Amino acid sequence: MRFTTTAGLALCLSLAAVAAPSFAADNPMDHAGAGHNAYLDCLLRVDDQSTPSLVRLVKHCGYVPRMPLDEFVAAYTPLVETDPALSIMEKLGDRRKAYSDYELSFVERMDAIFITAEDPDQADAMLARLEAEAIAKLDAKSVSGANILGSISVARHSTSYWKAVGEASGTTAKRMRWWKWLLVAAADVGGYLLTEDIGTAASASETAYDYLNK
Repeated sequence: MRFTTTAGLALCLSLAAVAAPSFAADNPMDHAGAGHNAYLDCLLRVDDQSTPSLVRLVKHCGYVPRMPLDEFVAAYTPLVETDPALSIMEKLGDRRKAYSDYELSFVERMDAIFITAEDPDQADAMLARLEAEAIAKLDAKSVSGANILGSISVARHSTSYWKAVGEASGTTAKRMRWWKWLLVAAADVGGYLLTEDIGTAASASETAYDYLNK
C-alpha cells in the first residue's frame, strides 16, 4: 500500500516524532539522517505520485541539483533505482575502492543488522552501538569517514521513519512482517552511499518501497 493522503502521512510523522530513538548528537553527520527524512516525507506527501521522484524532489521539495533537471534525472535515475534486493555492499560495486577495509566493515555490519534484526527497535539498538564505534574511531574530516558516519545516521533515521509507516499500515512486531521495512531503510543507506546525497537517497526509498509492496 502507498500513503496518498495528507492525513495518513501526518499520522506517520506524528508516530515517528513520538517513537523516535535518541539520535547521537555527537555524530557530526547526524544532519544527513535528519535531512534525508525531511526529503523523504516531502516526496511521500506530494499528491502527484505518477511524477518521477527525482522530478518531485526538485519541483516540490526544494532540492537544488548541480546540473539542469533533465541531466540530473538521467544521471541519477540508475543510481536510485538500483535493485532493492541487493545488499548495500553489492550496490556499492567499484565505489568500495574509496573506503578502507575498516570503513567497509561498517557497511557489512549494517547489511547484517538489516537482515538479522527482529524488528526496528532491535535494529536501532544495534545501529546505535555501531554509530558509537564509528564516532569514536572514524575521521569525520575525511570524505570516506564522513560518508560512513552519514550513512549510519541515515540508517537510524530511516529505520525510525519506516517503523512509523509500518505501524500505521498495521504491521505487527513479528519478524516476518518487519523485514520489508528494514530492507527499505537499507535501500536508503545504499542510495546515500551511492550518491553521497540526502535528497537522492530519499528518492531511493520509493523504488524499494514500491518493489517490496507489490
